[in-house]
Amino acid sequence: MHLRALGYWRSDTNDRLPHPANLVDTTWDGNERALVVDYLDDGRTGRRFMGVSLCRICGAHNGGDEKTDGVYVWPSGLAHYVEHHGVRLPKEFVEHAIRQSEELEASTVDRTWWAEQTAGA
Repeated sequence: MHLRALGYWRSDTNDRLPHPANLVDTTWDGNERALVVDYLDDGRTGRRFMGVSLCRICGAHNGGDEKTDGVYVWPSGLAHYVEHHGVRLPKEFVEHAIRQSEELEASTVDRTWWAEQTAGA
């Protein structure tokens, strides 16, 4: 499986990555930003690490997990950067998150399958 990484920041071992303060966008639409925060929070935990990452902007504890949606992978603290600091993520990811959320919202739910699978239990 090939996942696209986002939300990883510049460090002593990788200076090619951005610093989150350089991606703050105070004009980002609040509703869209909230949807992206929810999407990031709802990702499934892919890996857990020992220790806790600190926010590079305010120093808050940001967790030690990675989350994924099967296409992208990000540190669990990425939602904090978006929600509390307005760190704007790439347009491609934002559109992906919106599309996935809209598809889920528009889905029909088969409520008979579960009953059939558990009939007589």
